[in-house]
Amino acid sequence: MNNQRLIWLKVAAALTVGLFVLDRMVITPVMNRWEGQSARLLILRTDVREGRALLAREATIRERWAEMQRRDLAEDGAEAENEVFKAVARWGRAGQITFTALNPQWRPEAEGYLTLECRASATGDQAGIARFLEQLEIDPLAVRLESFELSAIDEQGRRLSLATRFSALRIESAEGSTL
Repeated sequence: MNNQRLIWLKVAAALTVGLFVLDRMVITPVMNRWEGQSARLLILRTDVREGRALLAREATIRERWAEMQRRDLAEDGAEAENEVFKAVARWGRAGQITFTALNPQWRPEAEGYLTLECRASATGDQAGIARFLEQLEIDPLAVRLESFELSAIDEQGRRLSLATRFSALRIESAEGSTL
């Protein structure tokens, strides 16, 4: 009887070790691979969904890109600066404000485009400065208002000083570039 009990204990121990080895060598790695595949499938499904959404919006995106290329500054730096100076003069006339300084500076951004950053100082009344800022924002030229600061010149606050920073966009690869 003792001999048979010893055999059963050996079989139970072997089964326990065998199940442990099976779990560590087969079941756990298979489950980990399965979870990894599930995660990759989820990522791929998301990518496919986003790709289909992009394809559905292709015409709109291409139109927007073409519009951006039409509105950017000229390739020639001097001509581009001249476009900005003319636009600033146009905005100033609309607001009837007087410029005391206008300093442009080219800034390389990411690959494929540059910005012409301009710092301008001007004086005028509140309505004129508001019209200037409005004209800057609605102009078809690719311009972005970065910052501005207003301060009163006289005690009544009728004359204001404007210090502003805005940038205009030039897409370097606009010629023949496709999206």
